[in-house]
Amino acid sequence: MAFKMAITGGPASGKSTVLKKFAQKGIPVFSADEAVRELTTPGQKVWQKIREAFGSEYFLPNGELDRHAILRLIIADQRAKETLEAIIHPEVKIRLFEFFKENEKAPLLVAEVPLLFEVGWEKYFDLVMVVYVPEEVQRQRLLERLKDPELVEGLLRLQWPLTKKCQLADLVILGMSLESMPH
Repeated sequence: MAFKMAITGGPASGKSTVLKKFAQKGIPVFSADEAVRELTTPGQKVWQKIREAFGSEYFLPNGELDRHAILRLIIADQRAKETLEAIIHPEVKIRLFEFFKENEKAPLLVAEVPLLFEVGWEKYFDLVMVVYVPEEVQRQRLLERLKDPELVEGLLRLQWPLTKKCQLADLVILGMSLESMPH
């Protein structure tokens, strides 16, 4: 039975960078963010459900989900956030458990799950690692990514503060020094 480690943290804290380091070592990895991207590609079941629940104004002309528009919506509307999560989270959980099953013979499995504590999935893991950066670093990285200060502040409010996640973690690593880590 594989040892299961979760990587969590806040937006732009360095979770994906840490996950890549494990993948480079040949360790099987899972990304909840990547699963969401796959599940929300045009034509997928989750994409259809989101379109039915929220309407076409949250989609780009090419059919892709307009991530900024949907983010604005869930920042402003708690019910919309809950509806979106009710559509996406069960499907991501299915993918996570498929990943566990497909790789059950591996000695170590690593999964990046940004909302791990918020959704109560820490119980599925043997160890939880939080990737921490100071809030000002997180804000700067998010601003570079999103180009919109309102979206940055809203996104930070949607998730638990990193300090709270650190208190619940088995292990905390500093995401600021990840770029200098050897491959």
